[in-house]
Amino acid sequence: MISQVLQQRKIFKILEPIVEEEGFELVAVELTQVGSRLTLRVSADRVGGIQICLLYTSPSPRDS
Repeated sequence: MISQVLQQRKIFKILEPIVEEEGFELVAVELTQVGSRLTLRVSADRVGGIQICLLYTSPSPRDS
């Protein structure tokens, strides 16, 4: 099993060029798991700030 830190690094490397292409700086990627719920939090910034914050939590199979 891939460690959580390695997963976060992989996700960061995937997202960084996409985020930069949109004119933002990728600040942090945080992947957490509580029970079966996995949460990915992406933090970005740009000069002048960002007015939108997106947070997506994948649904648990038990939520169905």
